[in-house]
Order: sequence, then C-alpha cells, then structure tokens
Amino acid sequence: MGNQTSIVGDDKKHLVDVLLENKVDLKFAFAPEHGFRGNVERGEKFGNDIDQKTGLPLFTLYGGNKNKIRLSIPSM
Repeated sequence: MGNQTSIVGDDKKHLVDVLLENKVDLKFAFAPEHGFRGNVERGEKFGNDIDQKTGLPLFTLYGGNKNKIRLSIPSM
C-alpha cells in the first residue's frame, strides 16, 4: 500500500518507484482514499486503476471496495 507520503531518500522518490528500480518483483499495489500518488481530491470516487508511471495495477481500498479486493486480484 502506498500514497503520496510514501517517499524515500533525499531525492524523495515514491517507495514503489524505488522498489521497482531495485528489481523487487511487485505485482500490484493498494491505493488509499486520496489515490496512490495523491492525485484524487477529497470525496472524489475512484476505482481500481493502473499507475501511469509504472504500469502497476492499483486496487483501491476506498469506497466499500475492501470486500471485493480478494475477487479482483488473481494471485490471492
């Protein structure tokens, strides 16, 4: 799970970007209320998506979607 505060190091890179740069084999990420990179306004509805920077599938934990997550992620 990550959001706009998931930054690492002096160059303030997103944690997921750093993990991918270091060859960590991420399959997906969870996105909280304001989106994975903080680009969702308060109260705005959003669903599962793809991170534009990495192509990583994003599964939202917002808006009552928590109970559907297990059905959405093939590897679970």
